[in-house]
This record gives sequence, structure tokens and C-alpha cells, in this order.
Amino acid sequence: MHRISIITVACVCCSLATATATAQETPKTPSDTGWKFDGDIGVPSLGGSEFSLDFDVTLGYIGDVWGTEARFAQSTYTLASGEVLSSTGSTAFAVDGWYTFMGSKKELQWDARLSAQFSSYNTAYIETGNTGDFNTEGSSLSRLTALVGFHTPTDDALSFGLRAGLGFQSETYAKIGSSLEDDGSGFQAQTSTRLVARGDATWQWMPGTLNLRVESELSTYTIRRAAILFGDTADDLAAIETVLGVESKTRLAGDWKSVSLMGLTPSAFIGLDVIALSGDSGSNNTLVPLIGVGLITL
Repeated sequence: MHRISIITVACVCCSLATATATAQETPKTPSDTGWKFDGDIGVPSLGGSEFSLDFDVTLGYIGDVWGTEARFAQSTYTLASGEVLSSTGSTAFAVDGWYTFMGSKKELQWDARLSAQFSSYNTAYIETGNTGDFNTEGSSLSRLTALVGFHTPTDDALSFGLRAGLGFQSETYAKIGSSLEDDGSGFQAQTSTRLVARGDATWQWMPGTLNLRVESELSTYTIRRAAILFGDTADDLAAIETVLGVESKTRLAGDWKSVSLMGLTPSAFIGLDVIALSGDSGSNNTLVPLIGVGLITL
């Protein structure tokens, strides 16, 4: 049970750090050109006695047919349950660019997008009782993704977009455990292919007053992890296996346009992240609800 806890927390933080929310990773499609800002503070719920904070800032420029943005995100998670303490820190940086090759904001537009991301996370898992066992995990993950898709006119009362693409990810991963039972310590360097689909929609529910936005991303990839972390009871506790990873991220946000100040609009959001890893030794699934507030230029 404890072994699953550490990899669950690590998977959550890896997911949040590398893809942050779909709203964080997916470039916005506003109706106006110019400099854009998006800042959010969120609180994930992981269960147990915890301290959790998710923070990110995005700054970008939107032109008539092209755009670019840079994003920085940081997360901190500390969970305490009985005689178990788990602490994780993660940092992510991403640069995105896109070019509209057909259509315009006033009609159906098609664009090509390229996203480069780097993230790192470190997890420490300590049993505070008599055993004093500990585990540490660290990961440095780079992702490069290319997508093509369309978006309906952004001035419509209801606008939406869909995009799909292919990417590559490279990870350096290390795990160190203090006890023989938790063997599987080691260093892994791995590269794999990643399939990605994104969707977003904006409804001007009360024009000039309130917008509702929904953004979602689904991706799948392969990754290598110690089999013991998935409940493997084989004699070879140091076995490493390739597992299938699936990430799903959804955000629903409300933008209060009537109280905008200096071009910044307050917003509030709720979200759900689903992270699933499955292999021959078992599976590990995590659902993470989030809630937060922010400021955005529309």
C-alpha cells in the first residue's frame, strides 16, 4: 500500500508539472491580438493530512496569424497519514508557438502548433515509525509535441476547437530505497512516443459579463518503472518494466468580464486530472480534483 502511495504522488506531480492543466499547456485563442497574461493558483486534493499548492504564470503574444507563449509552473505537495510522510516538489517550463495557415479569427481557422516542455519532480517518502524506511524518486522529463487542428470564430457566442498530434518524450528517472523489501532502486533513461488530443470551448453565457470555458487534453505514452511499485511479488524485486501511461486533464473556468481592471479579468476554475499507469505487474490509477482562482487577459 505504501509503495503505491509514493508512485501515485510521483505520477500526479509528474503529470501536473509536465502538462499542468490543459488550460496551462494549451495556447489560448482570444479574439484580440497583443500581449496576453494568464496566472493561476490552485489547490489539488490528494487525500490525507496535506499541504498542496499549484502555481503557474503564462505570458505570450497573439498576432493575426501567429502566436507564442512561455509558461512557468511550480507545485508543492506534503501529505501525512499515520506514520507516513510524503513530500514532493515539481517545476515546469514550456514554450509554445503556433501559425494559422488557413482561415482567420472571423471564420474557421486551421493552425499548426509546436510545444517544447521541460519538467522535474522529486519525491521523498518516509516512514516515521520504528522502521524509518525511506524512498526517494526523481525525474527530469522533456517533451516535444506537434499538433494540427481547427478553431471556430472566436467572436461567436459558442466557439470551440479540436487539435491532435504526435510528440516525443525523454525522461531521466531515478529511485532509491532504504530497505531490501523496496528494492528496485536504479537509474533509467528512456525515450518514447506520445499521442495527444486537445479540445477547448468558450461560451459567452452572459455577453460582456460572464464567460464559461472548458479545456481538456488526453495523451498516451509508454514509460519504464520499477515493477515492485505496482505490487509485483516476483523474486526479482529489482525488475524494471515498460508500462502504458494515460493522462486526462479537464478544466472548467468562469471569467468575470464585467469587473476587468487594466485588461485583467478575474477567473475561477475547477478541474479533474486522471493519471493511469498499467503494466504486467498491475496498475496504478489516480484521480485528482482541483480548485483555484486566477487572472487572465481575454
